[in-house]
Amino acid sequence: MSLLSQASICITPNGYKEGKLYSVIPSDGSGDMSVTRATTATRVNSAGLVELVPYNLLQYSEDFTNAAWIKITTTLTSGQSDPFGGNNAYKWNSSAIGVTQLSQSFSTGADVCNISIYAKAGSTSILNIWIGSAVTFDLANGSVTSGTGTITSVGNGWYRCSTNRSSISLTNTLNPYFSAASTSDFIYIYGGQAVEGSTALPYQKTETRLNIPRLDYSNGTCPSLLVEPQKTNLLTYSSSFDNAAWPTFRSSVTANATISPDGNSNAEKLIQQSGANDAGGIYQSLSIANSTTYTYSFFAKAAGYNFCFARVSNSPSDFNAWFNLETGVVGSTIGGVISSSIVPYGNGWYRCSMTFTSVATSAQPHIYIANSNASDQTPGADGVKGIYAWGAQLEVGNYSTSYIPTTSASVTRNADVISKTGISSLIGQTEGTLFFDSYVTITGDSSSYAGILLNNGTSSNVIAVGYYQDGRIQAAVFVSGSLLVNIDLPSFGLTNGKHKFALAYKLNDYVFYVDGIEVGSDTSATVPATSVFNLSDLFGGANISHNAVALWKTRLTNDQLEALTGTGFNTYAEMASYYNYVLQ
Repeated sequence: MSLLSQASICITPNGYKEGKLYSVIPSDGSGDMSVTRATTATRVNSAGLVELVPYNLLQYSEDFTNAAWIKITTTLTSGQSDPFGGNNAYKWNSSAIGVTQLSQSFSTGADVCNISIYAKAGSTSILNIWIGSAVTFDLANGSVTSGTGTITSVGNGWYRCSTNRSSISLTNTLNPYFSAASTSDFIYIYGGQAVEGSTALPYQKTETRLNIPRLDYSNGTCPSLLVEPQKTNLLTYSSSFDNAAWPTFRSSVTANATISPDGNSNAEKLIQQSGANDAGGIYQSLSIANSTTYTYSFFAKAAGYNFCFARVSNSPSDFNAWFNLETGVVGSTIGGVISSSIVPYGNGWYRCSMTFTSVATSAQPHIYIANSNASDQTPGADGVKGIYAWGAQLEVGNYSTSYIPTTSASVTRNADVISKTGISSLIGQTEGTLFFDSYVTITGDSSSYAGILLNNGTSSNVIAVGYYQDGRIQAAVFVSGSLLVNIDLPSFGLTNGKHKFALAYKLNDYVFYVDGIEVGSDTSATVPATSVFNLSDLFGGANISHNAVALWKTRLTNDQLEALTGTGFNTYAEMASYYNYVLQ
């Protein structure tokens, strides 16, 4: 443990807030990383569900004075006692007799949305929330007096008032209001929230709401810091297969037929047409680039048929891949498919993916119902059996990234940018060690690189360590623009899963360790001056999930590097125990 406690910076998937990932070492904030993405994104949460990050669709959820909130005959006084022991609530006064209201618009493509706000009686006790229709709450006795909603006491006179609305449009508005008999009438408010689905999720504070780091549980019960490059889902209405954007053939679609991987009842059932022997399904037509590698993915679950297959018609080629939804095994591929995969997501759901290189500029991604592997026949179709489907995605690249929901247009998720500038004092300028313990993804891509690096804000002075997605590993050092160290092992054969990397450096003394093995060294290089630490997208980018990242201002010994990266040293678990942080 003493080795880790001597690090100058230690980052784990630990505490965070919007735009910030807290360092375990140092604990005074000087090592906290900045997080920028400027778009929403998804993660797998601790319950194993796919969710938006952040799931609160409102901006500035506690700052009602912000321009994101439209105010009508309203005066706000900050610094009031809130439901959770702070002073972040507002006294909400009327500035005129009549209706006093706040409102904020938000966008979502979900069929059901839950909206909520915390409120406490003041001189008046009647609060209304308008979202298509009014729901009236009595804050004096904790009751809903009209409309359909829920009011829950959270103590000290505070209530959480919430309501659902179905079949909402792309743009919606949370609109709380009350009727004032005089300009002295007021109530107290705190914490507005809008979430997809019908459940009032735990309240989540937001500011701009777009820069929260993604603590992802895809790899187990402990989170990893998910870092991905920019990607675009080219498909529209990615989970609304009953939309006209998805024509059916020999099939029908039942909307909101079962619980999807996001925990809401919004997955569709694709039903094979009665008596049809040829497989049915859905498809979408769109334009793509020629001679470009794409990955097509969707979530599927058996619903009478235990197989499905993906097809991308890209005339003159049809790319096909089958998937067993009973055993979770990849089936056959036909038509020059580069690779295919099936990943379990719990409750019988699998994410099915197929990678191909286009041969034309028009494409039709299909989801087919199937009776068996390598078959496009469905004998005995009864008009009831089929498959469940949710979350289709078509993106450039040779692997599927986290799900990007869409409605009427394609959606781009920006790259996760996680870095810390101006910390030359925490980086060894004449010697040091870089370390990361992460889950890596190997896809065969020889151009996408992931890892960590130090630099001076430019590409002239760089110390980098990481891997390419074809299994190649590399440590590289640039000094004044010249490549002085290049420990490059194309045939290392890195595999999918958890790996540990460390690069120690000193004048004429560089050494590179992976999983307890010294894989390379260099004895003829200087050390560049650096002041920036970067955990994110490097040189075109690959996805990576960090369990722990650390720096030392000294070149650790080879024995220490072997122990640090070796299989007998469970870095993540020991860090969690040693620093006693709370997993989020």
